[in-house]
Amino acid sequence: MAKSYNLLISLLIWSIFLHLFRNLSVAYIALQVIIIILAVIFYYFNFNILKNDAISLIFLISLCSYVILLSIIYDDEFGDVAIGLFRFSSLILTFLVALIVLKSEKIDKFWIIFSQFSALCALSLYYQFIFGPIEWFAESSERAGFARYASLAGSLTVYGVLCGMAVISSFFYFRGWRRVLLIIIIVSGGFISLQKAAIANIFLAAIGIAIVERVSVKKLLKNSLLVISVGTIALWATGLYDIASVGFKSSLGVANDDIQTDVSLWQSALDRLVELPSIVFNFYGFNRLFWGVGVFGGSGSLGYPDLPMMHNAFGDIIAIAGIPVFIAVLFYFLFLLFKACRYFKFITYSNSQMKVSVLLFFMSFLNMLFASGNFFQPVIATILWITVMYVSRMCT
Repeated sequence: MAKSYNLLISLLIWSIFLHLFRNLSVAYIALQVIIIILAVIFYYFNFNILKNDAISLIFLISLCSYVILLSIIYDDEFGDVAIGLFRFSSLILTFLVALIVLKSEKIDKFWIIFSQFSALCALSLYYQFIFGPIEWFAESSERAGFARYASLAGSLTVYGVLCGMAVISSFFYFRGWRRVLLIIIIVSGGFISLQKAAIANIFLAAIGIAIVERVSVKKLLKNSLLVISVGTIALWATGLYDIASVGFKSSLGVANDDIQTDVSLWQSALDRLVELPSIVFNFYGFNRLFWGVGVFGGSGSLGYPDLPMMHNAFGDIIAIAGIPVFIAVLFYFLFLLFKACRYFKFITYSNSQMKVSVLLFFMSFLNMLFASGNFFQPVIATILWITVMYVSRMCT
């Protein structure tokens, strides 16, 4: 029974991570549903549902019902409501998956699979640069004169958020050559993704590891030099060094004028906090946004690329469900952030599970300020719920 359940949990995690396979066949959705139902049945008969879990689930179901109502109201004005509702359903789905993983005490397995999956995502980027785009992936774009491909994780921007997190999970859950290989693949993938978020998150991951492990500056630089050197060789051998170099310089805003076609990392971060939210507020108006406009507020993240996007997950909450819901969610996250900071001093002496889960909670919170879709993009949302649940339980 134990082996069967371990296999079921592994399939559950992989089914969420490989959500993009639904683009190949609707049969994958049916398979995913079967796996989830089996996991829920096993969970129901083997674990008690805590009061806090029940309250959280009721809140999410109520929130989804409210968003559905808003979406139906604005259906004729902004587009087809079915597209957004299908994607928004991931909010409940990923919460259930995270709850099952946590209650089953399979968090270690989750982070190990996440590291392996992230390496596959990086390799999917390598593949596309060498052999051309994969048809069933998200559509590519262009940056700094080069093609900018989506990965196995989903949309164009997802890998930029994941890669730094995967560096942390790979560092703490793998040893020896496996750790080095995974980190090199993941980091080099971040550079060729041409994502400013990838550069920022890799840097944050290095800082987080150094603080938790009390790594000296000398050792940090030494290890970073090793990863960069081997990664550079790998990029050079595959003919992708120029792409990574230009992408890195473009992200920092120091590329040549004929290449620098986008704003720098710093300007992009500022835009996501001020300019882009203001555009969305002007588009919908304060009266609408006070109560939200349903799934249409998620813009491109929920399948409406023609509508303005905040590129800010907290801003998404306002646009989708209104200011009162945003205030409630914000206070809850600030509460968890405060609790996590109080317990941070114990992380140095804790196991890998606590180190990874808490560090990735901090990273998830930071990324919510500069990226959309954190609550319903299958991979990112599952990580978010895992870390939120872990920190909430750790602090009780």
